[in-house]
Amino acid sequence: MGGDGKFPRVLLAGTASRVGKTLICAGLILALRRRGYKIQPFKVGPDYIDPGYHTRAAGVPCRNLDSFLMDEATVAEIFVKHAANADISIIEGVRGLYEGISVDCDEGSTAHISKILKTPTVLILDAKSITKSAAAIVLGFKNLDPSIKIEGVILNNVFNEEHHRKLVRAVENYARTQVLGALPRGEALSVGERHLGLLTALENAIDLGGVADFVEEHIDIEKVVELAETAPPLPLSSGACSLRASSVCDEVRLAVAYDNAFNFYYQDSLDVLRGLGCRIIFFSPMRDEALPKCDGLYIGGGYPEVFATELSRNKSMLRSIKAAAEDEMPIYAECGGLIYLSRAFESMSGEDKTRYELVGFLPCDVRMQRRHIGYTVSQIISKTILGDGGVLRGHEFHYTECEVPGDVRFAYKMLRGSGIASRAGENYDGIVQGATLAAYTHLHFAACRKAAENFVESLKTFKKSH
Repeated sequence: MGGDGKFPRVLLAGTASRVGKTLICAGLILALRRRGYKIQPFKVGPDYIDPGYHTRAAGVPCRNLDSFLMDEATVAEIFVKHAANADISIIEGVRGLYEGISVDCDEGSTAHISKILKTPTVLILDAKSITKSAAAIVLGFKNLDPSIKIEGVILNNVFNEEHHRKLVRAVENYARTQVLGALPRGEALSVGERHLGLLTALENAIDLGGVADFVEEHIDIEKVVELAETAPPLPLSSGACSLRASSVCDEVRLAVAYDNAFNFYYQDSLDVLRGLGCRIIFFSPMRDEALPKCDGLYIGGGYPEVFATELSRNKSMLRSIKAAAEDEMPIYAECGGLIYLSRAFESMSGEDKTRYELVGFLPCDVRMQRRHIGYTVSQIISKTILGDGGVLRGHEFHYTECEVPGDVRFAYKMLRGSGIASRAGENYDGIVQGATLAAYTHLHFAACRKAAENFVESLKTFKKSH
C-alpha cells in the first residue's frame, strides 16, 4: 500500500481517559488480521504500555506519534514509513481527543495528530447512564474543531438492548454521526493496573483472542474498513529527517536492558540507533549473570521498583554493570535505569521500609514519593554522551524521588518539568558521572537525532580504546 499516497487509516479517540480505547483498538487490530488484513498500529503520545498490546495484536511493532516531541514532518515521516507496509493503519489516541499541553493549542494532542495525518476519527465514549446526552457529547466534540473529521462513534458500557437502541437513535438523529459499535457493560475489556497505569503486555496474560471475539460481535468491522478507505492521500515521505542513517559507520554493540523490570523503549528510537550503526543486544538485568560483550549500555524505563527484590538479588549482574560504568563505558539510563544505577531503592509500606541494594554507581538513593508526570524541555548544561549543548524535548512519569548530594553534576537544566532536584529555584535532571548519563527524562531518538548520533559516537570512541 501507499505507492499512490493512499494509506487507509482510522484514528480511535476517546472523550476522556479510561473509556476502553486500548483494548478496543487491540481487539479491532486482531479482528482485522483474522480477515486477512495486514495492520500497522500506532499510538499517540508518550506511552510505552499500550503499544505492547497493539504489537501483540498486530504481529508488528506499534509506533508512537507525538506532536510535542516531534515536529509535523517527523510525525508524517514515521507514519508514512510504516503505514506503507500495511493494508490499514489503526491509530489509538491519548486521553481525551483534545487534551494536549495547553487548552490554547493542539500541540501534544490526539486532535493534532488527526489533523497532521488527515485521518478519519472515531470517537469512543462511555455511555453508562446516558442516552440523549451522548448526542450532546458527540456534537460538542465535532463542533469544537470542525476540521477534525469525526466520522463514527463507538459506545462503551451499554446496559442492554433498549439502552443500545436509544443511544443509536440519539447519536445518529441529533449528532448526524454513524454508530459503528456498542459494547455491553462487563469485564471483557478490563485490564490489571498498577501505579503507572496498565500492566505491561509482557506481564499480562490477557486473552486478546477473546477481546477480538468481543469486538467482532459488537463492532461493525466492515464499516470501520470502509471508513479507513475514505482517508485522503498523504504526500510520500521524502526520507528526510530522522529515520535514515546519515553515513555508514563501524558497527558497535549496544546492550539494551529488556525484561519485566525494563521494557519502556520506543521502537523508532531503537531503529534510529540501528540505522546509526548499533547492533542491539537485549539482556535481562533480572535473570542474566553479566552484561553481554558490548561497547555501550542503554537502560530504559520500566518497573524496577516492582521487581526490586529480583534485581537486588542478582549480585553478579550488579557487579558487572558497576564495573562497566567504572570503566567509563557509555551508559544512557532513563528513569527506571536511573533507579537501577543508584545505591539503593527504598520502598514504603505503612511505617515499614525495605531497602534494596542496587548497582551503586550513582551517589544517590531513591524512594517512593508523589507522582511526577508531564512533558519536559531540557537545556543540556554539561558535557554528556548525548552532547554538550542544545535543547531536548522529552517526558517524565514516575512516583519516586532521588536524593542526591550537593556536588552532583547535572546534565540538564529543566525549562519545563520536575527533574531530579531543585537548586535556587531552578529544576535540574540527569546525573553525569564518568561516561554515564542517568535522568528521569525519557527521550524519543527520532525526535532528537543529534543526541542519538552523539551517543553512538561515544560508543565508537569507547570501542576504539578497548
